[in-house]
Amino acid sequence: MSKKKVANVQKGKGTKSIAVVAPAFPITTSAIRDDPILGHKIRVLIYDLCNIVKDASSQKRINHTTDEHYISAPYFSPEQATAVKCARVDVTISSYMDTPDRAYAENQTEDGGIESLEETSMSTRLQDQPLDTAIRELLNNFFDKRRASGDARPCGPHDLAPVYAALFGIELSELKEERFLGRYRRSGVN
Repeated sequence: MSKKKVANVQKGKGTKSIAVVAPAFPITTSAIRDDPILGHKIRVLIYDLCNIVKDASSQKRINHTTDEHYISAPYFSPEQATAVKCARVDVTISSYMDTPDRAYAENQTEDGGIESLEETSMSTRLQDQPLDTAIRELLNNFFDKRRASGDARPCGPHDLAPVYAALFGIELSELKEERFLGRYRRSGVN
């Protein structure tokens, strides 16, 4: 998952070669979105999540994943999947996904009580979190709201599409544009 580069470092009288490890994949969700290969693969995954009922190819690919959040083959190699799951969220969550949450401040009063109640946005709480953690956080929030409404059924794959789009800063309308659809028709996931 990482590439080794050799750097020459001068130390004392001689020169010493050391290995420097540089990441082989982008390390933020916006970098993955902008990467020509991984960005396309994420868009295909989101497209498939949106079209699982209408498109047999989408359904087949989704059904062949081995990861609970669909971040695996046939979309990603094991190394790519790890890189995507570990990527840090660095985009601002779109407003329809970003609901205020109440989070207790860590500061306690001398009598052991909680000093204050802070209201934070989901976008703020997810910043710099690994993608895998952010997905779980958003889904927990989603399930809490479903339970509160009396509907505790788990979400379907189509419910994940806006979550992934938000975490990567991708507009769902991009997946209807000819630029994406043309590449999708020509090469599928690749």
